[in-house]
Amino acid sequence: MKITSIKNELRTSFLKKRKAVSTEFIDETSRIIIKKLTALEEFNESDVIFTFISFNNEVNTRDLLK
Repeated sequence: MKITSIKNELRTSFLKKRKAVSTEFIDETSRIIIKKLTALEEFNESDVIFTFISFNNEVNTRDLLK
């Protein structure tokens, strides 16, 4: 089996799993992740922070971007 085929199967599998997660779970875990991240010394001492803009059922980064 080729690597590209395996990667495509993994992407499909993880997308299905991510779509099955509830909005409530994503919101709660996103709050926990952002709370832990913003408590890090490295985060607070940084001049620049790069992040992604959340999309669909990813970790919600909107509060972090504010």
